[in-house]
Amino acid sequence: MALLGIYGCGGLGREILELARDINENNQRWDEAFFIDDVRRAAEINGARVRSFEELRAFVAEDEIEIVIAVGEPAIRAVLREKIAGAGLSLSQPLIHPSAKVAKDAKVEAGAIVCYGSFVSSAAIVKSSALIQPSVCAGHDVTIGENCVISSFAALAGACSIGDNCYVGMNAAIREKRSVGAWSIVGMGSIVHSDLPEGVIALGSPAKVVKKNENRRVFR
Repeated sequence: MALLGIYGCGGLGREILELARDINENNQRWDEAFFIDDVRRAAEINGARVRSFEELRAFVAEDEIEIVIAVGEPAIRAVLREKIAGAGLSLSQPLIHPSAKVAKDAKVEAGAIVCYGSFVSSAAIVKSSALIQPSVCAGHDVTIGENCVISSFAALAGACSIGDNCYVGMNAAIREKRSVGAWSIVGMGSIVHSDLPEGVIALGSPAKVVKKNENRRVFR
């Protein structure tokens, strides 16, 4: 039996459940998709069962389950990824919506998600547990780091680099060959013309550093 555990049952979790169902309609991958939540709020959500992380070993073998993280905070994605690995469980193979376009020479790593209508171009790399939300354009030779969240309608031009654990807001744009350092946040609608260092929050057009991302959180 092939199982998909969706870690997080909030709004993003429900979206990932729909994505998984769309994938299954196109190409059956899982016998069941269910939610994993450490604070159980319901026995079932949108027709999918809810289980705690501690319950997993009691009902399923390690080789039967793969897990995808459905939390929009990069720092929490990083923590959950370590927790999954520490328990000897595996991240899912990439979840790519049937409507998304991923170039044949692009690389999308385990646990990564590419949502509805997004485009990942030639030789781009989407690293483990990164989340590309709907209608994102990731240009050729782009690198998107581990646990990153790239919000809807963002555009990453050719050969730019997004460091691990970054958050790029909706409608943001990154100029070609520019880099965003790890743990940085690019605000909604911001236009990045110059490299950004690690651990900062940048806003505006052109994007300017407004302060350090001291607590490493997007949603406060």
